[in-house]
Parts: sequence; structure tokens; C-alpha cells
Amino acid sequence: MRKNILITILTLICVTNTNAQISMVKYYDSISSGVLCALPKTSFIVEVHYTENITKPGIYADYAESMLGIEDVVKKEKRSYSIDDIILKPFIEADENARFCIKNESTAKSESECYVHIDENGILIGLGTISDYAITDKADDEQLAFSSKNATVSFNNYSVVPSSISLTDTISDNTDATYEIITSTEEMSTEEKAEAALNSMMEIRQQRLDLLSGYQETNYSVEAFRYLSSSLKQAEDSYLSMFIGSTLKNEHVHSFIFSPTADNVNKETSVLCFSEETGICSSTRNSNSQITLSVIPRNQSVKKEPKLNENGIKYRIPVTAEIYARYKDKTYCGGIYQLPQLGKMMTFNMAKNKYVLYDSHTGSIRSIKVE
Repeated sequence: MRKNILITILTLICVTNTNAQISMVKYYDSISSGVLCALPKTSFIVEVHYTENITKPGIYADYAESMLGIEDVVKKEKRSYSIDDIILKPFIEADENARFCIKNESTAKSESECYVHIDENGILIGLGTISDYAITDKADDEQLAFSSKNATVSFNNYSVVPSSISLTDTISDNTDATYEIITSTEEMSTEEKAEAALNSMMEIRQQRLDLLSGYQETNYSVEAFRYLSSSLKQAEDSYLSMFIGSTLKNEHVHSFIFSPTADNVNKETSVLCFSEETGICSSTRNSNSQITLSVIPRNQSVKKEPKLNENGIKYRIPVTAEIYARYKDKTYCGGIYQLPQLGKMMTFNMAKNKYVLYDSHTGSIRSIKVE
């Protein structure tokens, strides 16, 4: 009987010694050894889609009233800006404020080796006496439990400065090509050029009316009819813009990164200045010109993270929050997101556990074996 008890005690000692003594301490620049990793946080690519409207006077604006009877024409160039949409695109990145250094403090040769599993972004996804092969078998859901292949959204196509400009719905005010058609080699006065442009416009308008009324008595296909009508209307508008002016629309996308913190919870945070007169601006004085983001936790309190002195394995449960983007009392986008960086940090003793799997999206524990 005493022999069996002794064997049992020796077995327990061996099992205890197979667990590595793992430490996980907050990383500081003075630390020069160990495995550096981080818990995740949720940040957002904020895209502001807006349109620049440039209204230009026509080259024959002075003759619009006398020749066309139109008084309300553009006399000088004007610019205005309007927001079309604001889009939030969440992505996962390593939290610089939750970086840790992991070491195996074991000294006995009989103690087992320690595995630290980190994804390509430096986020901790697994820890303990379990290999890469075994960690795959232990996870219930490979994609969510330990793999971060879909945990991040690539934003290499986005920029923190305005991206390239695309032009849409542009009315051409280039008069050179039209001028070559309607003028002769003789020198013409500005008024004569205006009359020639007016005559050309009226001829095109008559051709379009003949087409629409069926006066031409030609059996066009539907596609040909629509093409001819559209081409004639475009040519007519081009001549008309020489008198009343034209509008050029430029579409812009301005993108930047926003990372919610405890400092901007339960309030509207100004993230960008936008003016209908100048577009993207730098002033923060006028509250009516600010694009704001609101971070509102759902039934959870958020406090600034206290300094952690206790040694142990770190993890946290994310805070669920509503995030909205607004401009001038209009909500453009919003949703409910998990924000790991706002969650409370917790610790546990790794000496009593064989392994732990982290969720690379949230930094919370997904699977753990307690011995």
C-alpha cells in the first residue's frame, strides 16, 4: 500500500514538472530578451466620399440675355463641396498599448518546452506545451480560434491623404473643337463667334427634334435611336454651356485611420474638418464643420486600464459598442463592433494550465486546458 502511494506521489511530481514556468510581462523598451507579442485591437478605415462642384462661366455669357433671353447665367467661377457618403471599414491590428514579453522561466531539464504561437501581425494566438500540429486539432474553429488569415482587412489601397480624383458627369466646356467647325479662316469678332455658336446649336436642336418627331422617316433601331438622340443632346448642351456656363464634378475620397480609446467613449469625437466652401479643412473652431465619430458601449462600463503589477498570463474580453459617423446632424453610417482595446485586462496562472488558445480578433480566451 505504501509503495503504491509513493508511486502516485512521484507521478504527480512528474506531471507538475512537465508544465513550463511561463511569464508574460508588459513590454518596455529596456527588455531585450523573450518573445514579443501583442493582443489585438479594432481600428477603422474612415472613408469620406465627397464631390467638388466647379461652376465656370461660358465664354459667351455676355450674349446670353440678348441672344437667348436668359438672364440667370454664371458670371464667375464658383466651387462648392458636398459629402456623398462616409464609410467605416474595421480591421484588426496589434495593440501597441498591450504588448507583452513572454519567457520560459523553467530551470529544470525535465520541464517541458513552451510554444508561443503568433500570427503575421504579431498578435498572440496560442501559448503553452502544445505544438503547431496539435493546436490545429484542439481548435473548434480554425479560422476564428487561432488563424488570422481573415482577421485583418488589407488597407494598402487606402491612404491617409486624399486619393486620386475621378471625374464623372462632366459637361465639356472645351470650345476649340467646336470653334473649328463653325468658323472660317476669316477673323471674326466675339459677337460673331457667339452668333455662329448659337446657329450651330439651333441646327443641332432642330435635328434632334426631327429625330424625336419621326420627321426624318428613317427606321432606326432602338440602340441607334438612343445613341443619336444622346449625341445630339450632348452637342446641344456643349454649345449652350458657352452661354450659360458649365459644371464640372470631381469625386474625391479622403481616408484616415481611427482607433477608439477610453478617452473618446460616450461622446462625439471630432475627427475631420469639412467645409461646403473649401472641402477638407484644418480648422476645429466651428463645430458645424466637424465630422464626428461616436463610440457608445452597450451596457458595459469602460475605464482607463489600471497599471498591471500582477504577473500572469494576460487576456481580455472585448467591449461591444455602437459607432456612428455624423456630419451636421446627419448620420451617415454606423454599426455594432467588438472593441478589444476597451475590455478589462485579466490574468491567470499558466503553471496550472497546459495550453491556451486566443481569439485573434478579440484577445479573449477561446480554449484552455486546466490541469
